[in-house]
Amino acid sequence: MLDNTSGYEVPLEGGGTTLPMKRLFMRKLKEVLRLRHELGLGQRQIARSCSIGHGTVYEYLRRAQEAGVSWPLPEGWDEARLEEALFGHPLRRYETRRPAPDSAHLHQELQSHRHLALQLLWEEYRQAHPDGYGYSHFCELYQRWRRRLDVVLRQEHKAGEKLFVDYAGATIPVHDPQGGPVRQVSLFVAVLGASNYTYAEATESQELEHWIASHIRAFYEHLLARGKTKMQALVAVMRKLLHAIFGMFKHNQTFDGHKVYALVPAATPTLVAQEAA
Repeated sequence: MLDNTSGYEVPLEGGGTTLPMKRLFMRKLKEVLRLRHELGLGQRQIARSCSIGHGTVYEYLRRAQEAGVSWPLPEGWDEARLEEALFGHPLRRYETRRPAPDSAHLHQELQSHRHLALQLLWEEYRQAHPDGYGYSHFCELYQRWRRRLDVVLRQEHKAGEKLFVDYAGATIPVHDPQGGPVRQVSLFVAVLGASNYTYAEATESQELEHWIASHIRAFYEHLLARGKTKMQALVAVMRKLLHAIFGMFKHNQTFDGHKVYALVPAATPTLVAQEAA
């Protein structure tokens, strides 16, 4: 029996062997490199995070150091190239023949069509190349190319400090069951960072009055989810709103929902999804 952490043969019951879950092995190998070089974790922490032995982590990092491999991987490296560098195994022909997606073209398409998703582009790619990469690796290749394109400013957010709000995508048609005209509504979405709390509702427009009202209802529903009574939640919302109005007049500022309704995560994060009546 060969060591499965190296990504090779595993014995079958009744005799014989089969190829192991090599993709899982490669993902863990890359995760070891990322945790070591990007986050600076120790070997024991990495072993616990990846659910592998401490000796396996040590072996991966030793081979990577000897091969001069760190994280992120050099440009153009795929899993086969990484395996060859660390373990000295020859490249498989079926892996090297896979056509790489045209990341520049993908980026241009995504920029030109605001509602286009990578899922659709991958489906078109697989129609043209049936033996091409799977969806997860397709996205990984594009994101790797995308990170080299622009300088990204990393922003850190404390859990529960901010409520992230926006309108999602295009408008949604609402059909009247009585046969009335079709109305187009906007989908307001509020997400509290690092909680599982999400609030969504449909509004008639994206005008300021609906924008503010959606913030108020999101805060109100959050307080109810935390166990507050309706009266307690209503008083808290009105108090917040009065403070916001006073601050806007005093400092001559416009409404800022990020500051006004910065929420505190509930003890048990709750998922709330509600449509406007």
